[in-house]
Amino acid sequence: MASGTTNDKLSVCCLMEYRPLPGSPRGQIIKIAGIDTYQSMGKDEALKAKAIVILTDIFGLTKNPRITADELSEKSGFDVYVPDLFDGDAVATSLLKDMPEVPGEKQSIGTKLSVAGKLLTSLGPWLFRHRQA
Repeated sequence: MASGTTNDKLSVCCLMEYRPLPGSPRGQIIKIAGIDTYQSMGKDEALKAKAIVILTDIFGLTKNPRITADELSEKSGFDVYVPDLFDGDAVATSLLKDMPEVPGEKQSIGTKLSVAGKLLTSLGPWLFRHRQA
């Protein structure tokens, strides 16, 4: 996480909606083995024999993993790579707006069925497309 943007505990707001980190990505997209990969180059030439690879969550290669890679590269001196493992087909961050505002929050059966239906119709097909071959 970018410094100054979170505390030690995950904020409830991060569970309800996508919150982009401040700043703009500074790296570039390159192809590695046919996979689009975000690359943030470290400044320390002595560390070029090693690199850091960050894997994204189901929301894919959004702005946040790119900014995280930039910050990690800047602070560590290593090159940092973030592959787009879903080939641009990540789960839409808008899915978060349908989730309960507070984890464990009491909900009516109708609300639970509605949320479950939205999850099944959006997340189910995505999981099927990205199953192991």
